[in-house]
Amino acid sequence: ELLSDVVQPEGGVEDLTHSVSKISLRRVLKNNPLLNKCSNADLDKITGHVSFKQYPAGHALIRQDDIDQTLFIVTEGEVDVYVDGELRSTEKSPEVCGEMSVVEGGPRQASVVCGTECKAVAINKKALRFLIKKHPYV
Repeated sequence: ELLSDVVQPEGGVEDLTHSVSKISLRRVLKNNPLLNKCSNADLDKITGHVSFKQYPAGHALIRQDDIDQTLFIVTEGEVDVYVDGELRSTEKSPEVCGEMSVVEGGPRQASVVCGTECKAVAINKKALRFLIKKHPYV
C-alpha cells in the first residue's frame, strides 16, 4: 500500500529513491517494527544513507557468505531464504533481511532471493549504527 503510486518498471532493478518524498520514505521506515520507535528526526537524518528499489523476481538481495554492509526492509513482495542452496522459508513483507551480518560483521548466513517482484529499502551500516546508538532497542 505504501508507495504503491510509484511507476512500476519492467525488467531489472529500478532505483525509486528519488521518486518518493522524504516523508514517504520515513513512513516506510516507521512502518517497520524494527524502526517504529525511532523519532522522525532521526529517521530523516538517515534518509541520505537509504535507497528504495524495486527488484524483479529471482533477484538475489543477499548472497550467502558475502560480506556486506546493507540491511534490507522488504516493503512489498515475498522473498525466499536459502541456506546452502536449500529453501528454508518464504517470507512476506514487511520483512527485515541481513541485520545480523550488518550488526555483528562477518559473512551472510543465508541467501535471500525475491520470490516475487519486490520493493525494498536498503539501509547501510553507517545509518544503522547511528540508529542503534540513539535507540539501543533497534
